[in-house]
Amino acid sequence: MLLVIDSFDLKLIAKTRHLKEVNKNEALTAHMIRNVVLKSRGFVEVLEELKGEFESKFSDANEHKEIFKFIENPFHVDVSSLTPTITQLCPDNCAALESEIIELQTNDILQVELRGGVGHFWSLVSEADFPTLKPLVQKVMSFFMSTYTCGSTFSTMNTIKRKQRNRLTHVHLECLTVIATTNYKYNMKKVKDMHASFRSSQY
Repeated sequence: MLLVIDSFDLKLIAKTRHLKEVNKNEALTAHMIRNVVLKSRGFVEVLEELKGEFESKFSDANEHKEIFKFIENPFHVDVSSLTPTITQLCPDNCAALESEIIELQTNDILQVELRGGVGHFWSLVSEADFPTLKPLVQKVMSFFMSTYTCGSTFSTMNTIKRKQRNRLTHVHLECLTVIATTNYKYNMKKVKDMHASFRSSQY
């Protein structure tokens, strides 16, 4: 997600710079040049306004950029670069957290597991071994990068739990929301077989 944000931001900067540097071809008449410049200025203003709104929407992502980079690849981040974010997110356990990060970065076994993906890697990081780091990572990974994701999730919940389904429990609502808002693919045949074997074992 952070890479997508950075990519879009860089594209905005490049496009704005390109429009500011209007190519005044000698073959163009003065009138045509003036029209091109005026149109370009209009586009530049729109892009600069868009960039300002974009930065305000994703200010949290920029503020915690270093910790996001660390989560994506904890083995190529200098601990000192994380100090400001660590101090803000975990002010009471900075020393313990830095110690756990160093310990994690020297763990060759876990380093190999990163090839399986970020989610897979952090699922293998034990909270027993990293009691300060693991909860912090879970907290950061739960951040909404924008209000859209949060609003979309609540909208989905409202769609699921409508008036006709007022007996739906919080547990079921949570499960249905997770299914509706993630790419999780459940194996219905496996669930059915497990349910059938469970029922048969009762008799």
